[in-house]
Amino acid sequence: MQDRERILGADHTASLNARRNRGMASAVRGQRRRARSVLTDVLADYIRMLGEAHPYTASGRSSLERLPSLHEFPP
Repeated sequence: MQDRERILGADHTASLNARRNRGMASAVRGQRRRARSVLTDVLADYIRMLGEAHPYTASGRSSLERLPSLHEFPP
């Protein structure tokens, strides 16, 4: 992820998506506080860079809304 940000820039969609994936991975590991922080920051950056109506923004918003259940797996 650091190489991606260094080469493409922190605001590039690939960098933003990598940060979102990191937030999702934190959530699955049960690190809710870290996940919420990362996903909240990424959502703000999606809105700033892509606007409210962009599909990546919607996906980022959905990830944040699903955060409470992301660490739970079906039996």
